[in-house]
Amino acid sequence: MRKRKKYVTDEADSPFVGVALLLKERYERVVILTWNIRDYLEEKLAKDGIFVTTPPEFLRRLRDNGGGKP
Repeated sequence: MRKRKKYVTDEADSPFVGVALLLKERYERVVILTWNIRDYLEEKLAKDGIFVTTPPEFLRRLRDNGGGKP
C-alpha cells in the first residue's frame, strides 16, 4: 500500500496504481486510462514504465503511432 501512495496525490486513486504495479511484473509498459490525470504523479510513474493518459489522448497516440507505444 505504501509504495502505491507515492505515485498519487489522492489516496482514492492508489488502488489503480496498485493494479498497474502488479501488471508491470508481466508487461513492459502499462497505461492507466483516466479522466482524472491531475491526481497521478506522472513523472514518477513514467520512470517505472507506467503511463497515465486520458482515453481520447490514448486513442490519438495509437492512431498517430500506428498502434505503437503510448
